[in-house]
Amino acid sequence: MSTHGLTGGGEPLDVVVLGEVLLEVATDAPVAHGVPARLGVSGDALNVAAAAARAGARVGLAAVLTDDELGRAIADRVAELGVSTGMLRFRPGQQGVYLVHSDPEGERAFSYARAGSVGSSLSPEDLDEGAVGAAGAVVAGGIACAVSDSARRAVLTAARLARRFVFDPNHRPRLASREEGAATLAELARHAHLVTPSH
Repeated sequence: MSTHGLTGGGEPLDVVVLGEVLLEVATDAPVAHGVPARLGVSGDALNVAAAAARAGARVGLAAVLTDDELGRAIADRVAELGVSTGMLRFRPGQQGVYLVHSDPEGERAFSYARAGSVGSSLSPEDLDEGAVGAAGAVVAGGIACAVSDSARRAVLTAARLARRFVFDPNHRPRLASREEGAATLAELARHAHLVTPSH
């Protein structure tokens, strides 16, 4: 078994999360030329991994980042959140980005630039199979399944390897049709220890 998916003490991780990490560009005003923005690192997979780490779990994140200064800065943020970077992969490509504007009432508007992102190139070959199989739980969502066929295959591979697979359908109509989302749920639910639908 690879040591990337182990803690410093050689123990399996409690949680492995798969998915795409995104650069967040947040504004308090509608996006336009000259509007001040804050940069952040986010995405559903990183949010789940960070929450699990904050709860005290030993967590690893399986994701692909750009092989440049931006990718290394994102990896540094992953580590700051208490998440192991041993399963991150780095390759040339475009970092996925989203812009979000929050109005005073808390309503948010999103705009994504993620088509063909390096994060969507996640594939079964990127997985540390030993770490995935040994983890207490493996978590993935419908977004990872919708960004590319290779990422969907990575999630399915992880689901088959996992002792406990947790699937969040997290359906996004911009990424997949209702029928595609239902088919993904039907395929992965049979491998899942827990399915966490939301509305």
